[in-house]
Amino acid sequence: MLRFQNINCIESRIIKLLSQNKLAVFLDIDGTLIPYANHPNNITVPKNLKYLLYNLRNKLNGALALISGRMVQDIQNIINPLKLSVSGIHGLEYTNNHGQYLRNYTEPIPSDIYKRLYTFSKNYPGSMIEKKNISVALHYRNAPGIEKKATSVINRIISGSDLKLLKGNKVLELVPKNSNKGKAINFFMNKQPFLNKIPVFIGDDVTDEYGFKSVNNLGGYSIKVGYQSNTLANFFIKDTTSVLKFLNFVSFCSKKIRCQSLKLNHLYRGLN
Repeated sequence: MLRFQNINCIESRIIKLLSQNKLAVFLDIDGTLIPYANHPNNITVPKNLKYLLYNLRNKLNGALALISGRMVQDIQNIINPLKLSVSGIHGLEYTNNHGQYLRNYTEPIPSDIYKRLYTFSKNYPGSMIEKKNISVALHYRNAPGIEKKATSVINRIISGSDLKLLKGNKVLELVPKNSNKGKAINFFMNKQPFLNKIPVFIGDDVTDEYGFKSVNNLGGYSIKVGYQSNTLANFFIKDTTSVLKFLNFVSFCSKKIRCQSLKLNHLYRGLN
């Protein structure tokens, strides 16, 4: 397989896996399904996203999961009333497609670590702390100049602890050392309805690289949102709108339709 090709070159392979009921799809949320916002609570959910995910889940016979750094409860609020398999906080929480918890890591972030990070954030207007109980994140989208300083401070804060630093898109997150999105994908791939299927994972961020590595090891298709070449992903797709168009293509393909001849840029009108 050649490195980093446009996603269009695998459409025929996706169609074949669909016809064989061998396809499993894993999706990041922020920067993949939903554009980034200046605050995690200020996102704009694309029109018809829930309807698209509902159809996609049915098309895949349930083998669809959202893999996110967000808390499961936050993800469920975004897709409510839709029920999907979900992994939250980089593989620390899991639910099945009925919304029932399968596993939930509950060890809280030590209070002194949280307080030290909060104190740092107060000194830099525009930054903010997101507390997730079992992780804590420093968002600096509105204070981009603090990344180097914040990274240094956080590395000192977590030195000797059971935490590690995950760098994301304008966010630095402290999580338990055993968490990442690759483990989340592997968790689902060992369970029905994902078992013995070929995985596709679409993500945009540094934290998604763990997922790309996992999918590559499983013989699947890793897809990066954007054109950056410093990635483990084998394929790329332009942006969130293009992701939704591609998922719409997958969702509405059937053996009775010559999907190869369809044009993706006409498949999902009304998203912009």
